[in-house]
Amino acid sequence: MEWTRSDRELMMVHVYPNRSEKLKTQDDLYCGRTKMNEDLLRTGDLSLTLKYPTERDTGGYRCTIYRDKDILRQKVVLQVKGQ
Repeated sequence: MEWTRSDRELMMVHVYPNRSEKLKTQDDLYCGRTKMNEDLLRTGDLSLTLKYPTERDTGGYRCTIYRDKDILRQKVVLQVKGQ
């Protein structure tokens, strides 16, 4: 399972480890700024928390889930307004 952003170029926002998945690297812009529910497989809560959002984080984010041979995707749009 992964969260990505592709407004300008493909960026890896957050990766939830999966034994069958190759290691993917989180983009430096998001290192230390993302968090997911630790028990997401049991709860089904796949939401992503982005710490310290700024206007540059505004845009589309995509959650991709790899389950067996199926690929499930959901896109959300984040709008960050200046103070």
